Amino acid sequence: MWDADRKTYLNMFSGHGSSVTCGDFTPDGKTICTGSDDAILRIWNPNTGETIHVVNGRIDNCNLKKR
Repeated sequence: MWDADRKTYLNMFSGHGSSVTCGDFTPDGKTICTGSDDAILRIWNPNTGETIHVVNGRIDNCNLKKR
């Protein structure tokens, strides 16, 4: 993780099996969520770089209906 304001390295997050396509802090700033081409969502501790939770998001046949 890079702090653009301070131009300093903060932490490295390692665990996805493919390219990370999205990521953001939770509103309270206590965790980070990242999504990847490996269809995995990872929730991280931003201070330690450790994975808190892993969600497997692969869905092969999904039909979403509008309400």
